[in-house]
Amino acid sequence: MKFITILAAIFSFNIMAKSPCIDRELKSVGFEFRKASKFLKDAKDMKTWLEIDKTNFVDDMSSPVWSAPYGQYVFVESFDHLQTSQMEMFGDVLIISDHFTKEVVEVRWYENGQKYISFNRRVQACATPLFPYADNALF
Repeated sequence: MKFITILAAIFSFNIMAKSPCIDRELKSVGFEFRKASKFLKDAKDMKTWLEIDKTNFVDDMSSPVWSAPYGQYVFVESFDHLQTSQMEMFGDVLIISDHFTKEVVEVRWYENGQKYISFNRRVQACATPLFPYADNALF
């Protein structure tokens, strides 16, 4: 099952990496976009959550992906929170960083039944074009 999930994710990466802006589509499937002023705090909060609750997180997937809005490769890391049922959500935190500098440019997370996106609008005008392959997924 995990092989099929990874294969579907890679396929969606290739298709969506060519798409310039999918914010409207992400909103239509339930993502809440955080204000630009919240990005630095959101990125820090996600890294802190991963660190302080590391025994409850497992690496799900990581891969470099081309991001048209960012204009270069980004590195995508997905983490599953073990206390969240897979039927509820596949992956609970997604960290998207510059592939070379490792600077975080976007975070996505699932919390209390809601999917969130926060990205650095100084470096990209839209969210990274990774569209969820299922309703209960962040990418």
